[in-house]
Amino acid sequence: MSSKYTTIAVVLFSVVVLMSTRTDAAGSTTGGFWGGVELGAGNIRRSAYATHTDTTIYMAFKGGYAVSERLLLGAELGGYTLEAGDLWDPSKGEGLSQVFLIAQYYLWPIREGWYIKGGGGYVSYWNNNPGGLEGNGWGALLGLGYDWRTEGFGNFGPLLSFDYGKAGDIDYKAVALALSWSFL
Repeated sequence: MSSKYTTIAVVLFSVVVLMSTRTDAAGSTTGGFWGGVELGAGNIRRSAYATHTDTTIYMAFKGGYAVSERLLLGAELGGYTLEAGDLWDPSKGEGLSQVFLIAQYYLWPIREGWYIKGGGGYVSYWNNNPGGLEGNGWGALLGLGYDWRTEGFGNFGPLLSFDYGKAGDIDYKAVALALSWSFL
């Protein structure tokens, strides 16, 4: 990912952190900072001149501000590793990175149970193989998840998401099944 987009992501994240104070000293769950991690497996299909399908690792870091009892807004930095990089062989490494603005809406007002997640933003695809394609573009995601609230350890639960987009000449579609952990 280029340093320009990394800088933008860090600045946006810093602004969210600085705005993340509780609105009520009595412990209200409206307002305040939230964050989390998603880790799982994804099936990604990408095409430019040929179509390739891989099952690979999916990971994302997310954080933002709880606007209400049901709505979380924020940013998500994530992606898919298609081929691990190698310090001794610079021709290895392939992946897809995503920097998305997201919204997570809970169907019940206690931030537990079913939720819908959507978002979109910047996508970067790279391939270090000789002659490999690279590109930047835009993508979007739509997901459905379920959270169980635990005492003192945040929320845990499964998430199924569908991502799609275009990065340069690469069109991609991905389905990921992940375990999501978040704290409020």
